Amino acid sequence: HGQLSHGSRYFDLRPRRSGGGTVYICHGEIQGPPLAEVLDDVKRFMQEENGELVILKFSHFDGFDDQGYAELAEQVTGALRDWLYPGGARLAEVPLGDLLGGKGVVYVVMDTTYYAENRTPGIYVYRDSTKCNVKKGDLRVLDLYSNTTSYPEMEQQQLQLFADFDGICHPDEDPAKACDQGETCDLFLLSWTLTPVSGVWLWAQDADRNLAAGVQKTANPNGHGRRINVVFLDYVQYARPVDVCLCLNGLA
Repeated sequence: HGQLSHGSRYFDLRPRRSGGGTVYICHGEIQGPPLAEVLDDVKRFMQEENGELVILKFSHFDGFDDQGYAELAEQVTGALRDWLYPGGARLAEVPLGDLLGGKGVVYVVMDTTYYAENRTPGIYVYRDSTKCNVKKGDLRVLDLYSNTTSYPEMEQQQLQLFADFDGICHPDEDPAKACDQGETCDLFLLSWTLTPVSGVWLWAQDADRNLAAGVQKTANPNGHGRRINVVFLDYVQYARPVDVCLCLNGLA
């Protein structure tokens, strides 16, 4: 709820199912809160009638089988039923004003083949734009982290990724994989994060304090007419990302 109140609208949630069936949000070996607590926070924010779009992306599933996936869908839809995206056109094809209609909306996407094959109302399919199976994606995102602890290296890589972004998915070109080619890529995610083994806050400070200065080094829109759609951070409250995004969109 604190992150939502600070302006965050896009969340990367990585669920792990315990032996007893409880689902926790994790990152690698680090276990966070129960999913129920996260969903309660989202529900509380939506009940405040902010009229916002919130995107919950689930990936890196751990400990799930078909029954676990089905129970996860039931838990998410049960908690957020009043605000789930009603469906129809792909999210990126709906103007935001039409999508919201004066009411807040939660768009839930999951990156696993289970939901592509077992469609659940209110649960949609996420695909990384560099993967082969993008065609079934209800939301396709270019999301590549730099995997470095060097701020200059991360900045250079992310800004170059955006400069090259043309709004088309470019999956792996291994002929044996029969990749989907030429599909629309919906969003560009600027992954403004460093990747240490531990002590994330110590490293995040460098990236966060340079967010505003860094994005000023690129044209938005880029040479292909594409914009930065998601700014992805660690410790969001220290980077003033809402101010940066307002500036990126000419609103401040």
